[in-house]
Amino acid sequence: MEQNHKKMEQAGAQTWNTRRGRRGDNSSWKGAQRLRIIFDTNILVSASFWSGYSAQAMNLALSGKVECFSSKELISEFKKVVLRDFLIPEEEFSARLLDLLEVALLVEPKQKVFAVKDADDNKVLEAALEANADFIVSEDKHLLGLCVFKGIRIVSAKDFLELFALQNL
Repeated sequence: MEQNHKKMEQAGAQTWNTRRGRRGDNSSWKGAQRLRIIFDTNILVSASFWSGYSAQAMNLALSGKVECFSSKELISEFKKVVLRDFLIPEEEFSARLLDLLEVALLVEPKQKVFAVKDADDNKVLEAALEANADFIVSEDKHLLGLCVFKGIRIVSAKDFLELFALQNL
């Protein structure tokens, strides 16, 4: 497992912004069905600006090794956070958003969820239910505290990478 983890670190050493244009061909992918995942906003922001576990997890989506889903509400929150907290022009954000939209399938949640106090966290759960996701990847303590929601595992980026490496030796 240590060897697989080092390979993942090397692959994810760049931030999402510097990986633009590195789309992978998933025709040689091992599994018959790819894992279906939702990235929480904190993962998208982290992957956009820093290398690390979030960027490595995003690399799996960018390379087509996992199937990524999102919703208009989650995209809107991502935009709000980036433009509020980072001094980047909206055009630069738009380029990052286009990267995400190239790999993320948008779902429109049909059911409301009230599992946690934060409405933004509930929107992540709603999107995951609609996408029939296998995992929610998040660093949010309220979501991580749930561990599982209606069969959907909620894990940190680091834990997701470890589980992915174990399944795909």
